[in-house]
Amino acid sequence: MRTLYKRIFLIGLGVLVLGLLLAWWIASPSKTRKSDQGVNLSSRSKEDGWSLDSLWPWATPKSVKSIIAPSKEIHFQTRLAAVHALKNDLNQKELDTLCEFLQDNKVPQGMSRAHVRALKNDILTVLRHQTTPPADLVPLMLRLHKDSEQDIVIRDYALQHLSVVYEKASEQQKSEIQKALWAALEENQSSIAGTSLLALDRLSRTSADFEKPKFNQAALKLAKDPNCGELARITALQVCATNRLKEVLPLAFELAQNSQSVPLRISAIAALGELGEARHKRLLQQLAQDQSQRLQPAAQSALARLTKRVKAS
Repeated sequence: MRTLYKRIFLIGLGVLVLGLLLAWWIASPSKTRKSDQGVNLSSRSKEDGWSLDSLWPWATPKSVKSIIAPSKEIHFQTRLAAVHALKNDLNQKELDTLCEFLQDNKVPQGMSRAHVRALKNDILTVLRHQTTPPADLVPLMLRLHKDSEQDIVIRDYALQHLSVVYEKASEQQKSEIQKALWAALEENQSSIAGTSLLALDRLSRTSADFEKPKFNQAALKLAKDPNCGELARITALQVCATNRLKEVLPLAFELAQNSQSVPLRISAIAALGELGEARHKRLLQQLAQDQSQRLQPAAQSALARLTKRVKAS
């Protein structure tokens, strides 16, 4: 009987050792060497439902473990410092782990939504700065942006990063980014449309791929749409002003006087400072003396800029 128990014990011990060896083999850096063509961030998406890390949590690379580990014991500053300490030559296992974290829209234990947003934004920056750019970085960002279940701020961040990587993207990827940016203008009840407008503004100045007249019309459309969300409309007014689109001037004059939204009035006042004419000085002078402490600085600044432009003309 003792011999039987001994055999059972030895078999169990052997199985445990084999399991540990398998976990070590999975995490081995030799399995994750990069090629000159760039590494893939992940061939898996969140819909796959499981990953090797769920079976072998200790296989998570040490470099990223303190970033993504669901623990109340790890302070946010520690996580952020770990992100900033990531090298520019991450191996495949590290990239895969970060990719899965980026695509997971849940808030891990011990983190807040704001913390997750900050970490993911900085992780995207780290991925952009890799010496050998990940081959599917653009597809990853497109997935993040298009995922309607994803936190809207993360979708916004992904759109910002897409506009930054545009110039170095392949022709096919450029086409996909263009489609995403133009389509994002339709999401005008959130910050998405405004972010897209700013990205298109920058790209239309540096790339012939973006038609300036088409962009101008899009900016004017958002600014003039009374049903457009406040954030997008504020951005549209400023974009119109910086692009010298005088067609927005009557709208800016009206909003500066009568808008019920103080932020929208401030944006309209600023637009008058950029585009206004001598006949608009009276309104700005009145607003500069307004009892609203929020309107006064904007009106005074706009009046100074308008006066300077009128004198110079």
